Amino acid sequence: MSANSEIFTELPLYKDKKSDSRNSAASSDHLLKKSLVSANRFLSSQIEKNKKHIKSLQNLLCWISSCSDSINPELTSLMLANVSNEDHYDFELRLISDFNKYICKSKYFTFIVELHSLTGRTIPHSERINLEVKLYSSDVVPKQLINTMQGKPIIRGRGTETMIFHPTENKFLVRIKMQITEVSSHFINGNLNLVVAKKNDGHYKIKPLVLKELIIKAKEKTCKRWREQDF
Repeated sequence: MSANSEIFTELPLYKDKKSDSRNSAASSDHLLKKSLVSANRFLSSQIEKNKKHIKSLQNLLCWISSCSDSINPELTSLMLANVSNEDHYDFELRLISDFNKYICKSKYFTFIVELHSLTGRTIPHSERINLEVKLYSSDVVPKQLINTMQGKPIIRGRGTETMIFHPTENKFLVRIKMQITEVSSHFINGNLNLVVAKKNDGHYKIKPLVLKELIIKAKEKTCKRWREQDF
């Protein structure tokens, strides 16, 4: 028996080719099924995202249809931030100082804005350009925010600033100092948009400065932690 056992160990094992074929087919079907389930989940998520986009666009179209011929340039800059609309302006307001979007409630912060020519046009150095500082929500159609939830002014500071020519810098500049007196978590998406725009009494077409997605926290310690995480 031992001799025969040694002989048998040297023989190739018998394999059922039909069984291998069935196993291979089953494995292939299983992989195909997993692939189809994954694809179905992806398509379902895309459909849900598209539904939200469609709803937002419908709301936007309703708002546009209700507008007069003159649309607020601040809203245009907020809603069309990625669209080049510089052809409508002679100048633009630009941020030239450091600015961190994590801000502590009711604590003063400052930033500097310059006037930049888009067309090569110049303004007499004696000119004074009146600007307004405003806050807007992050709605599909942003809403200007005037008061806090308690009915108090949401911006503390002058709210209006005058941009003048600075000979040493050879440009029009303004330094804005302000407070925001409400936390942003009380509003949609948990953030706010800050806009610096020309007042209506000017003769020049100036594109507003838009600082988007400001986060206002109640405590400076929290703001500091968020700022450090952002780097």
